[in-house]
Amino acid sequence: MHWKAKLYATANHIAAKYVSDPRVLGVAFGGSIGRGVAWKHSDLELCLLVEERIEEFQHFNVIEGMGVEIFQYTKPRLENFLAQVNEPDESVLEFRIQIYGCRIVYDPTNLLTTFKERFDRILFHEKVTHMKSTQALGQADTRLEKAREMLEKGWFRTAIAHLRIGLNDLILATYWQHHMLPRSQNRTEYFLKKNIGVFGHDQLYRAFIRTFCLDQPLEQMKKRLFASKSEIHILAESRMGSNSPHFFHTAVDGNLEWGYEKSILYVYKYCLHRMQDSDLQVIGLLDEDVYSKQYVNLYRFLDLEEMNIQDVEEMVYLFEKARHA
Repeated sequence: MHWKAKLYATANHIAAKYVSDPRVLGVAFGGSIGRGVAWKHSDLELCLLVEERIEEFQHFNVIEGMGVEIFQYTKPRLENFLAQVNEPDESVLEFRIQIYGCRIVYDPTNLLTTFKERFDRILFHEKVTHMKSTQALGQADTRLEKAREMLEKGWFRTAIAHLRIGLNDLILATYWQHHMLPRSQNRTEYFLKKNIGVFGHDQLYRAFIRTFCLDQPLEQMKKRLFASKSEIHILAESRMGSNSPHFFHTAVDGNLEWGYEKSILYVYKYCLHRMQDSDLQVIGLLDEDVYSKQYVNLYRFLDLEEMNIQDVEEMVYLFEKARHA
């Protein structure tokens, strides 16, 4: 069977399980599978319409060998959106973009279909893309200021985490400014490089490569990722649910076999910082001795072992250039 036929057959089989659940009022495929632009390693973004959130459904899952992210949308929430929103406003920002262009699988109430039509119509309205880019730029600026604050306190390793999270926001803002839907994180480096001509500059790509330390020897970076896997899994399970370690290994190329190694390395680094974000806000977590002792291999994979304050100051400079390019 061709990979695409197999991919959609698996997705349909997974969806059938939720269609048969009486608590589920509607099912749709989101993301690249829903939009019909899947590649052979796409995971499934499964959008569920429910009366109220079903706690037993974890966000990250691996089902029939496929990575599955479950997004739950409550019936009252969609009804409220449809009752109040006809023209673009800030309420559009509350919904994840994975539902854009979704493929309806099961919708007896027609609510998902009506929502999809409205959401798809306004997501790329000039007003919405402006709000999206403004929101992402604000988040990027906040992270840059936080990184500067950490640097002033001498917590330059923790500053790196804020720069990396902020740079991801800057990437999203750039896509929205160009009316482009942000694409697969698993191929971020590939798409950033491909779109240098569209963006009109390479400042964002240069900041991305340097800030995520993707300019190191590839084999060294891969070796460090593999060595830190057990620590990554412990952290992921504690912060993102018991299914998340298996999900990351399956849906984020845990064996680095897909041909987009730099992008995958970025995803792991970014997600690890996000997992610990609440601890990064008020303390220099990554600069504490206890962190390097508790996460020996992770500390090395996140590039914290060799980093110095001059490296981070350079990253701040490159971030600023990309921000104002």
